[in-house]
This record gives sequence, C-alpha cells and structure tokens, in this order.
Amino acid sequence: MSLKLETKYAPTIRSSAETGSKLCFLVEGPPGTGKSTLCGSMAEVVGAKKTLLIATLAREVESWKYKQLDVPHVLLQDTDWKPDIGHYTADGFPEFLRLMRWLREEDDQYDAVILDSGTELAEMAWHLALSAHSVDSPAKMEGKSRWLPYETLSNNLDQGIKELVTLPMTAKRPKHVAVTWHVQPPKDDQSVEGVKKESADHAAKGIEYEGDVLPMVRGSYRRKLGSQFPTLVYTDVLIKANMGLSSANARSIDVEYRLQVRPDNERHTKLSGPLPEMQFIPNDFRALLTLVNGNAAPVTAAKSLSQK
Repeated sequence: MSLKLETKYAPTIRSSAETGSKLCFLVEGPPGTGKSTLCGSMAEVVGAKKTLLIATLAREVESWKYKQLDVPHVLLQDTDWKPDIGHYTADGFPEFLRLMRWLREEDDQYDAVILDSGTELAEMAWHLALSAHSVDSPAKMEGKSRWLPYETLSNNLDQGIKELVTLPMTAKRPKHVAVTWHVQPPKDDQSVEGVKKESADHAAKGIEYEGDVLPMVRGSYRRKLGSQFPTLVYTDVLIKANMGLSSANARSIDVEYRLQVRPDNERHTKLSGPLPEMQFIPNDFRALLTLVNGNAAPVTAAKSLSQK
C-alpha cells in the first residue's frame, strides 16, 4: 500500500521556537460520544492546516468536525489483507511506523497529530503479527506457538505507542498528540467442567488497571494501554429533557458532550498532575489543556445540542 498524504496546500515555513507544553492524551469511549469532537477541537486551537489526521477507517475522515475544518489526512488500511483468498499481506502498521518516523523529523508543517482510531491500528498490528505465520487466527496454529502472535502484537503496539507518546518531546517540531479508542467490558469468568475459572482481566483489576471498562485490544495489552499515556480521559454524554411551558418546547432535549477527568468505580482516568475537584469538564481541547497545565477548568459542559 502506498502512503498518500492529502494536504491541498503548500507547507508554510515557520520558526522552530515552541511556546507552551504539548499535550499527549488518550480519549476512550463508546461510538458517538464525542471522541472525534474533542480531537477536532484540538485542530481548531492548533490550526486545521497544522494538524495531521491519521485515519484508520474511511468513515473517520468523514467525521463532521474533520470535514468542517478540512483537516489534512492520511488513510492507513490493510487493503491487501484477504485471508479468504490466501493473501496475508499486512502493510498498514509498517506504514504507520514510517509515518511516525517522518513526523519525528519534519519541522515545518505540523503542530498536532490525531490518530483516529487506535482501535483499528491495533487490528493492523494484529494482522502483522499473524502474517508471519500465514494464518488469520491463532486457532489455526499448533501447540504453544499459538501464543506467538499475541507476543508479537504486544511488541508491535509497544513500538507504535512509544512513537506517538514521544512526539511532544523528541520530535524536531514538538506536537500535540490525540489518540481515540473504543472500549469494552473486561472478559468474564468462565466455568470449565463445573469449576469457575477467573478471567485474567478480573484477576488483574486493581493491579494492572483500574475501573470496569477496558480499551478494545486483543490479548492482554488492553490492560496495559492506559498506563502508556500521560493523560487518559473518557467521553461522556449527558441528556437532559426540558419540559417547557409552551407546546413548542414541550419535548426539547439537551445533549451535553463532556469529558470525565476524575475516576469513579466504572472508569479510570489519568492526568499528569493532581486530580481536579470537578468530575467533568467540557468536551473541548482548551478545557483539557488548561486542566492538565494546572489551572482551573470550567465545570459545565460547553458542547450542547438541542433536539426537538
């Protein structure tokens, strides 16, 4: 797969002097809860033409915020992964690593990078782990060798995420980094011949991870992912029904998109400094950057949508 960088503009040469710290964060949440909205607000602050979107699904490119801002993008996919016809070519993840090396060296074009979504990047890393064995599932491998793809996956993700989280510090032109990820419940305990067997996820709770949800990643890496990023937040949606006095407002609904920044029993968050007093902040990059930099952030959500 050839990498195509769609920019539609000529690069502007800027001074290499940087002001302020760069933020690297992982934002997790179910589909439709505002992950791309948060990343899009980062592009608004930094500048759309100074932000590169690394999309792993075509529909991510079509997200309304990215379309509205016309954010430059690269689409990475395993276009030749076709195990049903015996093709086990996995070139998406290697292309991602090459792009990361380029971003580390470039110093005149981008101030921010968005990976949307990390969920599909992990699938490409999984395809790469399987491609060496010419299978599409470890179940088709023999004996102890079935664990090899999981070990390779972990190594692949270690390398890829290290490239991402170091961009704010080691790139010639330091960059903000935002990564989105879908979530899933921990694996349930199982009963084998009438004997209950505790799942590895449940056994690791409180040791490897906190909370009751995990990012969608194959193998044990889902329990490790959150610890790899200096900042971890969750998207949250608050729906309010307004019972107006007039018939026109009788069925008004307000939808507020916000970020959970203080952990509860269900979700774990992580900030680089002390935990804030507030539970939620607006789903907005400015609010998150202000909070991480140690200043007070507004408590009420800023992104709202009224529906009738």
